[in-house]
Amino acid sequence: MDRQSKEIEAMLERKYGQLKPVQLLMTIPGVGFVSALTLYAEICDVKRFSNPEKLAHYAGLVPKVRQSGEHTGMGRESKGDKWLKWILIEASWSHVRYCSKGRLAQVFWEAYRRKENKKDSIKVVARKLVNVVWAVWTYEKGSMVK
Repeated sequence: MDRQSKEIEAMLERKYGQLKPVQLLMTIPGVGFVSALTLYAEICDVKRFSNPEKLAHYAGLVPKVRQSGEHTGMGRESKGDKWLKWILIEASWSHVRYCSKGRLAQVFWEAYRRKENKKDSIKVVARKLVNVVWAVWTYEKGSMVK
């Protein structure tokens, strides 16, 4: 199975490896070829989203807000593209693991101190990563994130 997976990945890289968005997304630490290709497949055209907040809503990484009079409550994340949310969370774990001194890793540990839950804390990083993905793809410049 491992040999077959490598063959498929090599075929995908030959076919899609030269796409500008895929190459740009691979400049983000924690985003490899398969992650970049998955982001490309799920987002399709980043110009559909006028800002990163809209992309975050599409990915389901923004909490629902309930308001009644003076009371405001934050709920679970909005429903969104489950595969996009999944790949952003996986890329966030990879970034935190391999760029432990980076800004997003610091965001993770600050969130972990507050929430004391790694699954919730990585979602904070994934939400920040949406900003990076949107900016890198929209402005067509490699990532400056460390």
